[in-house]
Amino acid sequence: MTRFENPPASDQSIIDAIVDFQINLMKQSDPTVRGQHPKINGCLRGEFRVLDNLEPDIALGVFAEPRTYPAWIRLSNAFGTDDRQPDFHGLAIKLMGVPGEKIGNEQQTQDFLLLDAPYFFTGTVEALLKFMQQKVGLMVQGKTPQEQLQALSVDFPNEVERFVKTVRPAPAPPTASRYWSCAPSLLGDQAVKYMLEPQGFDSDASGKPETSVERDSQNYARETLVASLASDSKPTVLNFSIQKQENQDSEPVEDASVEWKTPFTRVAELTIAPQKFDTSEQDQFGQNLSFNPWHSLPEHQPIGGLNRARKIAYVKSSELRHATDGVPLFEPRPNDKP
Repeated sequence: MTRFENPPASDQSIIDAIVDFQINLMKQSDPTVRGQHPKINGCLRGEFRVLDNLEPDIALGVFAEPRTYPAWIRLSNAFGTDDRQPDFHGLAIKLMGVPGEKIGNEQQTQDFLLLDAPYFFTGTVEALLKFMQQKVGLMVQGKTPQEQLQALSVDFPNEVERFVKTVRPAPAPPTASRYWSCAPSLLGDQAVKYMLEPQGFDSDASGKPETSVERDSQNYARETLVASLASDSKPTVLNFSIQKQENQDSEPVEDASVEWKTPFTRVAELTIAPQKFDTSEQDQFGQNLSFNPWHSLPEHQPIGGLNRARKIAYVKSSELRHATDGVPLFEPRPNDKP
């Protein structure tokens, strides 16, 4: 446990309950489908270039020196399959060829998991467990999404308010949006959060289709992504930034529902060149990849309750999914081809 963390006495029992809930839910539905972010909108190749002349307290871990890492990027929907419906959307980055001993079960990679919301709708793992238990119960009863939120707002008014504020239809293309880590990590001996945004980001235009594809398709996120990465397109470049914790009271580690206000510092660029990715082989490759914030160097160790829950839940979920599919867990190498 790091000096930044202050878990409740019931922390481990709650995490165990979350893992059991997640695994049982997968077994009762389809264990070949990811427990988190099941719909893949694209699995892309990219390059993650660390900037030069970073401050000494930032130039740590993968940011220790200016270099470029090959990367896989997975874009996804958190819950649903219809891009027109409000949802959270994920962008996960897996850097390859990362030297140094890791704290997770992959030895050559560093993962960063991001969401298109600056904070999470539940602050603690206990609130997350109770919220999801009640939500799934309402789904089993056949309640509509709106009816579910109305019922949940009785016991979880703040969580429902944050949920409604942050879910939205999918951005078009998904690379036109901002993404945040929500939960913090270490950067050496300090706590930080991450953010990724397109260069020249315009918050007013974010997610508005820049292609001929309209939003009348339930798969428009993928369709607009295909169009944006066509062979005659320019590379997509996004800035990767860190946000240092400056005040432990107003920028807590244990409450992921609080948006930190410290300014961001750009530390790297993620470049996605034009490419054809919409093949069954590449989709299956992306399905077989495992993303986990604990695939990490010690300098970037995830911290806080949400990340402690992810450490076990993501591993167990991935193990079940791969075992059911009959596909071994694997760690990608830079020259792997789908």
